[in-house]
Amino acid sequence: MIEGNTVHKNMEEKFTLKDKLKFIIPSLLGLIIFLFPIKNANGGYTLIIGALCQGFQDSLGVWNTYITGAFIVVSALVTTYVFIFKPKFKEHGFLEETFNAGALNTVGRLVGAALFFMVLFGVGPEFVLNENIGPVIFDLLFVIGIWLIPSVILLPLMVEFGLMEFIGTLVNKFTRPLFKLPGRATVDLLTSWVGMVELGLVITNDQYTKGNYTKREAAIIASCFTATGVAFWLVCGEILGLSEYFLQFYIAIFVAGFASVVVMSRIPPLSKLADTYYVENKNRLEDEIPSSKKRLSYAFELGVRKAQTAPSIKDMLKGSFLLITSLFVTLIPIVMTIGVFALILTEYTPIFDIISIPFKYYLQLLQVPEAAAAAPATIVGFTDMFVPILISSTIVSAKTRFIIGVLALTQIVFMSEMGAYVLISKIPLKFKDLAIIFVTKTIILLPIITLLATLMGIPA
Repeated sequence: MIEGNTVHKNMEEKFTLKDKLKFIIPSLLGLIIFLFPIKNANGGYTLIIGALCQGFQDSLGVWNTYITGAFIVVSALVTTYVFIFKPKFKEHGFLEETFNAGALNTVGRLVGAALFFMVLFGVGPEFVLNENIGPVIFDLLFVIGIWLIPSVILLPLMVEFGLMEFIGTLVNKFTRPLFKLPGRATVDLLTSWVGMVELGLVITNDQYTKGNYTKREAAIIASCFTATGVAFWLVCGEILGLSEYFLQFYIAIFVAGFASVVVMSRIPPLSKLADTYYVENKNRLEDEIPSSKKRLSYAFELGVRKAQTAPSIKDMLKGSFLLITSLFVTLIPIVMTIGVFALILTEYTPIFDIISIPFKYYLQLLQVPEAAAAAPATIVGFTDMFVPILISSTIVSAKTRFIIGVLALTQIVFMSEMGAYVLISKIPLKFKDLAIIFVTKTIILLPIITLLATLMGIPA
């Protein structure tokens, strides 16, 4: 395996046609499937992987519920058994990491299972069965869980055959100075921004646990780049009545989002995380390009070398099965628990009205119209990214709706999905860190978005 500047000058000449095709074909398929947009049935755009996932979910029909429910039951029962009886595992591996969850996660999985079946059978308190609470999170579980099945199975096309090494080497001279991230993170960033939240997080956690990202790098990517995809942006824009400003809406999301990462990567808490690895990876590729190599040829060389070490199809399928099982067992019940309780707080308590008072004055300082009405939407996104969109749709000012829409889609940190996954993953961020990052990013984003809305001529 090649490391840094130790690549031999004539190494590329030793590649056979088979070696090159093993890199080129899977990598092209990965690019097309995960990053290529196509028109959907509604006339909008989605990614091929999104269409495949939607088709897979549609084909399962009632089995969506059976599969999700079965995993939730297994998660609750086995985790409780392990917590109470503390069986000794033969070795520290999949079973222990998945089911030895500790007291807090055990309670979370039990509560998640209870809430799931309350909504499924329509039995339980009104504050759970409220159509804006329990059923919303219930439907969300299928997108998070069922959609991940084809995504995870096809994931090796992105990470095992050299695509990350190839693109990363090409663009490293931009990602390192801008975001303090290695070039190999670029595919991860693109997948997160134009694909799916969960898939971006899965890739980030996978690369971190394999020793390809440091603690700091994994935390930056997870908290600053795992946005929802462009298809969701379209839905949010429609709900906010911004269809005539879609181009400005999309541009503002990209500009504000990336500008905020330039700042966030340089300030605490992200800047204080250590540049140490989860495991030592002797095959990790360094960013430096040997003086004897051209960037493109070196990128191709590293891609082919990575493809040469790709696991067998049998091993990749085994890994995919374990990852899917782990995600269903650890993530789905926690999403149900956190999502329902977050929406209960939003629907039935004034807590977000109270804690958003400082942002009311901040919005007034920025001369945002209807600042008082918009203030709760600046902070409620910590529960779920979609909630600010819903509660802001009745605001009269197009400029304010525009600002809130862009803000909600660039805050990134929301507990119903992103936060829930991060807390059960190996990514080194705790709840306190996520809360600090959310508030800090909101403070940074608001003047940027307000300026963009003004420059783009969005009417007040």
